[in-house]
Amino acid sequence: MKLSPQYSASGTQSMLNFFTGALDVAYMGSSPLVLGYLYGLPIRILGVANSHQNSLAVVRSHRPRHDNPKLGTVLGSDGHVISHVFAETLPDDQRPMWINLSPEECVGALRSGMLDYVALWEPYVSLAVAAGGTVVFTDQDLDFRVFSYLACTQRALEEKHSELSAISDAHLDAAALLISDPGSYASRLRMVFGAEVDARAYEKLLRDGYLWPTTDLLSEEGLPPDVEQSLTAVADIHQTLQATHFARAPLDQLVPRFVGSSKSTSEVLQLGYSNSIMCATFHVADYEGLFEQHGLTVQAGKRRIADRIARLSADVQEDLRLCHELLSRDPELVIQKLGRMNEQIFREMLRRVSGQEPKSAAAAIESLRELKAAPPDILSWADSVRSIRNVATHQDEVLDPDEAQNVFNIMLNIVEWYDRQSVDVSVPPKQCRRCRLDLNEEWVACPQCGTTTSQECADCGGTLDPSWKVCPACGRAVVA
Repeated sequence: MKLSPQYSASGTQSMLNFFTGALDVAYMGSSPLVLGYLYGLPIRILGVANSHQNSLAVVRSHRPRHDNPKLGTVLGSDGHVISHVFAETLPDDQRPMWINLSPEECVGALRSGMLDYVALWEPYVSLAVAAGGTVVFTDQDLDFRVFSYLACTQRALEEKHSELSAISDAHLDAAALLISDPGSYASRLRMVFGAEVDARAYEKLLRDGYLWPTTDLLSEEGLPPDVEQSLTAVADIHQTLQATHFARAPLDQLVPRFVGSSKSTSEVLQLGYSNSIMCATFHVADYEGLFEQHGLTVQAGKRRIADRIARLSADVQEDLRLCHELLSRDPELVIQKLGRMNEQIFREMLRRVSGQEPKSAAAAIESLRELKAAPPDILSWADSVRSIRNVATHQDEVLDPDEAQNVFNIMLNIVEWYDRQSVDVSVPPKQCRRCRLDLNEEWVACPQCGTTTSQECADCGGTLDPSWKVCPACGRAVVA
């Protein structure tokens, strides 16, 4: 079965995608899960993603409060839930009005002074604090715990049960890694969730801000008591917030029950994730190949640029992240930086596969094409980047950001390919320079045409290549 990750703007968006059948399984907070349940979706809990420990919070602006205070959050989210409980602790005349904004918009509006409060989750709580805010209320001030979940549809449970079991196993394996060594993943997750927060802060969040699960719910007969209490509390709050009477089914319907397998018409399992640390186990499982270890082949899917960059080796992550940030501000600099990266990749690759020192990027690409050491489309892309860089270097016109974006997309494809392939690149067999017969390394002459492969300098005894005209050690002319 193939696994196709699908990025969503939020857990709520992932839940809504269950309506259309666009997703089989997704990470989501308590609120999207509860709302799906209240809306009558056949939604099931595959497992607990994590539980909050001061990682869900209300942050107050450092600026003076308005007469009519405003609070930004995502309506229908866990931020909405905690802000409702927080508001009830305030005097009536100080209770805020809610503004429905994305997490990124909330942080920006808090920074500019347009909001008095935001109610968010990590990493946005840390970003709001960095923007000058102060945490005034957290999940630890609630009288119930707040969980995030891996949720699936009943149809997926019936048609793709073994694959969902594999997802659950990979998730728990990744959680175990986060529990044992959160620092190993802090820098990489910083690339995913935002570089405005430093790696040490991410390590602390992974270690102290969340409790990671150690058991799954696939084989449970009922909901754990703390999970049931949490879901009941969240459902009660949303019923109040929406001023709607929902016909609430028993919560035990959320327990995953396998009722028999039917043949799936799809060979792809669609997994939804969003820009929240609740999804950290997805990224760790992806980096560490845990999905593959449990029998799932990961496709590219619809990933964000930041997620694609974070999957690459550390030596290129920062350069690509910086180029992505500079696309609209300095497209010419981006093209120059990407052009240099392109040249370095293919020069190094030629050195590795042939031992040759290329004279130029164009020569390296052409030699690799002759050696068939890279796919034709990769080499065509490399040629395009090289040509665009040359044009950008020698023309006076201002470059279009769209052209820089195109070069960035091409280079990201190239780097992803190179990152996968570079460890497997091997030096081709030694060949006769005249008849191209494959030779053993120890042979000094070709057995087919008699051409020597090396010889000794008559003056100093150093080893010579037959193509050399003089000995590099002593300067004596080579006798053919």
